[in-house]
This record gives sequence, C-alpha cells and structure tokens, in this order.
Amino acid sequence: MTLTNNEKIQSNVSKIIDTVNNITKGINTNSNQRLELLISIQEAISNEYYSLHYDLNHKKISKNDYKPDFKMLNNITVTSDVIKYCRNDFQENYLKATWQSANSEDKAKIQALRDSFNAYIPIYLYEKKYNKTETLFKKNKSYFTGSNNSLVRVRGEYIFKNLKVLNPTNEDSKSLNFSQLDRVGKGYLKGDPKTENTKTNPFNLKIKSLTTQIVKDCEDGEDNGESVNFFTLGDANTEALISKLTVACNKWLSELRKSRTAANPDTAKQKEIKSVKEDLKNAINNKRRAS
Repeated sequence: MTLTNNEKIQSNVSKIIDTVNNITKGINTNSNQRLELLISIQEAISNEYYSLHYDLNHKKISKNDYKPDFKMLNNITVTSDVIKYCRNDFQENYLKATWQSANSEDKAKIQALRDSFNAYIPIYLYEKKYNKTETLFKKNKSYFTGSNNSLVRVRGEYIFKNLKVLNPTNEDSKSLNFSQLDRVGKGYLKGDPKTENTKTNPFNLKIKSLTTQIVKDCEDGEDNGESVNFFTLGDANTEALISKLTVACNKWLSELRKSRTAANPDTAKQKEIKSVKEDLKNAINNKRRAS
C-alpha cells in the first residue's frame, strides 16, 4: 500500500514524538535513541516534509508592521539564535507539540529534541555547503550498527574535515555514537566562517576562572598591607572539594586519552614504543656515567 505524502508526514511526526517520549521516560528500546531521533529529523528535512528556514523579522512579530522575511539556513550566518528559532518552529509548526519549559516533563522533551536537532544542523549545513548527500548512510537497509544499534554510519570525509582525531587516516566511513557525532558537528560549526564562533567555550571559561582562583589562593595569597595570607578564599569544606576536583580532573584526562587511543591506536602504539626507547636510552646513559 502506497502512503500519501500527508500520511508519510504524519508517520514521521509520530515517530519523532514516540522517540522523544521513550527518551524522557527511560524506555530503552535500544542503547541510543538520540541517534534514531536525529535520523527521523533528517528524514523530515531531506524529504521536504519541513523546510529549515529563519525569519529575519521574527522578533517584530507582535508589531503591526510585521512582515516575515524567511531565509534558508545555508544562505545566512547561523547563530545560536537561528538554531533555537528553527528548533522551536519545528516543534510548534511541524510536530504541533505544545511543550512548555515551565513544565518539568515538557522540559525534558524539549531537551531531548534539542540534543538531536542541534547535532543534525551541522550535517545539514555541511551537505549544503559541499553539495553532499547521505553523510549518514544506510548499509543493509540500516543506518545503525554496533551492539543494540548504538552507532550510526557516517561518511569519513565529514569526520576527517571537522574532527580529525576520530578519523585520522581519512577512512571512507566510520561508525560513531551520538556523543562523537555531536562533537564532529561542533567541530564543523567552529570551523565554518558562516556560523557563530566568536564566543569562548563556556566550559573552558569556568575552568580558567577556577584555575586562576586556586593558583592565587595558594601562591599569591591576599595582601592585607602588613602580611600575605594564603588559603583565604575557602572554608572548612574546601580541602575536601579540591580533592574531589582533583579526582574528577584526573579521570577526565584518563578518559580523554583512552578515547584518543581508541580513535587512533597506531599513534598510541608509536608513542608507547618511543617512550620505551627513551627509557632504554636513559638507562644506558646512566649506566655509562656510573662506570
């Protein structure tokens, strides 16, 4: 039975709503439903069920002289405001979902949609810019692979251009989990001059600020005019919190190195061999000095 276009649209909308509900309710039909949600969003755009556009005059919508001025995303500078507008329009006018952030259950749904929608936007922009298709592609009639369909098939060039560490040898294709795909997308947005890249990463800003305060407290201290007092910023709980922070930082570095090693095992092996050679060289030199 051949479906009409309206029936196809309704099927896509229902699938997106169901996946969002499954994510927010913790119903795990597979290990990564955010990828399925992203694919459904992509199908809505690629099949032209929904058009990604931005109204340059949307902030004037309440004024009497308001006239919409719609632009396709690939023809404007894409800022966080543009992405948010598109996501809200997709939710309200395509999904017909009246989710409100003031409601905790609705807020979780909005966040689920946001994660997958934001991860798809860079793929859309990349394909428009370079005249590409099927950056996410099917094999054996499925986009997914890995245990419980936890990975999606991705063209290697998209990864190589935007996050080389995940495809250092520019393989034709790779399989990524949602977090990795999201990182590649952020790499694209960061490197594209037609996207908003002027803001410093907020995570980095927090780390820099905290590092400055910690160093100042233990090295520079507080000069009261007569003497310099150290460790004045904290209280009785600070030592325990610093200890927890140290553990968290060490774990973060360890997991980052594991990720890099998994993405590029040959490079990691070469570094290990180089380290062993240097240790042997130092041992021989020390033996010679001792004799």
